[in-house]
Amino acid sequence: MDLQPQNVAVVGDRVVGEIYIGNVLGMKTIWYKSGKFSIVLPENHIQEPDHIIMELKDTINYI
Repeated sequence: MDLQPQNVAVVGDRVVGEIYIGNVLGMKTIWYKSGKFSIVLPENHIQEPDHIIMELKDTINYI
């Protein structure tokens, strides 16, 4: 698709997984803070999301 990382958004429910990887790759990150992984908080700045949402429908506000 020839997309640049800064033009891609990652939505994930795990800061240790999807959010961390998205940040390392230079993508916009959106943490879907819901479900069993919502209690696992970022342990360092690389796991910090750009945005936090509680409902998937809110993703549209950040893409």
